[in-house]
Formats: sequence, C-alpha cells, structure tokens
Amino acid sequence: MGGAYLLSATLYFAAGLTVSGLDFRQEPRKLRFGRIALDIAEAVAVARANPAILAVVLVSIIMNMFAFSYSALIAPIGLDVYRVSPILVGALAAAEPLGAIAIGIPLSTGWLRLNGRRALVRGSLLFLMGLTAMALSPWYALAFVLLLIGGLGTAAFSNMQTTLILTEVPPATRSRVMGIVTMCIGTGPVGVMVIGILSGQVGPPMAILMMAGLGLCGLSLVWWKLIKAQPGDMQGAQPDRGAHNGMC
Repeated sequence: MGGAYLLSATLYFAAGLTVSGLDFRQEPRKLRFGRIALDIAEAVAVARANPAILAVVLVSIIMNMFAFSYSALIAPIGLDVYRVSPILVGALAAAEPLGAIAIGIPLSTGWLRLNGRRALVRGSLLFLMGLTAMALSPWYALAFVLLLIGGLGTAAFSNMQTTLILTEVPPATRSRVMGIVTMCIGTGPVGVMVIGILSGQVGPPMAILMMAGLGLCGLSLVWWKLIKAQPGDMQGAQPDRGAHNGMC
C-alpha cells in the first residue's frame, strides 16, 4: 500500500512539473471576503440563464453523486462478489479510467470532435448504463469490459464539462462559474456516504444498481428539459486541450 501511494505521489509531482511550464496569464484581483456571496450569486445567475451551463451544473451533480460513487465499492465487489485477487481488483478499478484515456487521446489531438451539451449528457448516459450492467454482471471479465466501455462516456463528460464553460461563459464570469462547477463536484462525498449505507443494507451490487438508476432518472430529466427542448446546440466543439480527462 505504501508503495502504491509513493508511486501516485511521484506521478502527481511529475505532472506538477509539466504544468508549471505552461504559459498562463490572468489578471489578478484582490480577495474581498465581502464579495464572495455576490460572486456566487452572479455565477448562479449566469448558469441559470444559459441552458448549456445549467446542464453542466446538473450533470456534474448527478455524475459525482450517483455515478462516480461506485468506486468506493470496487474492493468489496472484487473481493466478496467476484472473489478475485487484489491485483484484479485494482484492474477493475482501472477499467473506467482506461476507457476514458482510450477516447481522450483522439479528443485531445482533434481527431474526434464532440457536439456540446448533447455529448455531455450522452457520455454520462453511456457510463451510467455501463455501470448498471456491471452491477448485474455475474462474471468479473464482463464487469471489466462494461466499465471499460463506460469509460468512453466519462471522457465525453469530462471534456465537455470544461469546454462548455470556456465556450459559453463570458470571460468576466468564467472563473466564478467554474467555481460553481467545482462545488457540484464536491457533492461526491455525499454519494459515497449514501452508497456505503445502501451497501450495508442491500449489498454492493444492488447499491450500485440503485444509485445508477437514480442517476439515469436525473439525466432523463436534464435531457428532456435542457437538451431536447433546445434546438440550438454547439456543433463540432473542440474540447479544451487543458481539460482534465477523468475529471469528475
């Protein structure tokens, strides 16, 4: 375990060195605590006025609370349900990120393009469907493949989560809206707590199935209210090259 954390810390350190060489300029502003509430209110107003940004906010909450919380139960599923070795448990945990990397590379190079908020919801839908099927899978190999396929969807979600903010939000309020999205990502621990409680009551597979089902219901509402009802979608959007592939 210690070696695994050491390797992770080393990779983060190498990534930090790489990012430090990027040429980035931003106009500095003095921190005024009295403006924090006003800044948040302005960001919420921008998000509510733009269907694409509102979709990012809602889908971010759904994915972090109901989808990505599954990772807390990977170990008990691998060890107790599939009864595989710790190495295969680690492989199962890596399946979804591997799928995201597989599709993230052509996205970052421009070989593949996404179509805005539709890609955001469709990618999230693909992952939740894969997660639902994984919870019902009686075999380890099938569960691995299903999470791998689901990872293709999380790549679309992650890229459009950032790209829509950069393309739809005015530069003056962009950082504040990004802060709202970060707050939505922060709902993840709530989902982990809920799925842990459910797991103790109905078992890990059923807990994942229930959470994924709730996520699918939420995505259906977002699609009906914000996507299908809006004919003007951003076509052929290029994902931001700095977007974090696998970002919640």
